[in-house]
Amino acid sequence: MAVTGPKRTEFEREANLIEIKDAYLRGDTQMSIAERLGLSQAQISRDLATIQRRWRESALVDINEAKQRELERIDVLEREYWQAWENSKGEQSRSTASKAGDVARAQVVKYESAGDPRFLAGVQWCVEQRCKILGLLAPAKNEVTGEGGGALVVKLTWGDNADADA
Repeated sequence: MAVTGPKRTEFEREANLIEIKDAYLRGDTQMSIAERLGLSQAQISRDLATIQRRWRESALVDINEAKQRELERIDVLEREYWQAWENSKGEQSRSTASKAGDVARAQVVKYESAGDPRFLAGVQWCVEQRCKILGLLAPAKNEVTGEGGGALVVKLTWGDNADADA
């Protein structure tokens, strides 16, 4: 029959978990941690399992939250790009001013625009970033080839007689 010590309160357990985590990260053994805290080595092992489970859960949540936050920023930016694209289409005007001596001249030129392509490039950037964050892009295949796209020839040489057999 296993001998157990007095039950810890939830507050005591959480305080112990912090001490165990710090000692574990310093490289202390489970036995030395147990002796210092007056707990069994088996209890320290169970507490370390709890700590490691929390780390895994925290890492997953943190990564997912960070991804979500970046996706939301990209969504806002993409809406701005689309609005700017729509505003850049249709009738546009440009004004110029010049002065020659005492004569000042202002001119307004009106023209029809199909849209500023810089805004579509911004939309494209947003789509690419979203695909990267979500892991939707296929990995790129890289091949090393020899001269003219043929097979790669590797010549190994060693010692002073490297050219003797060639």
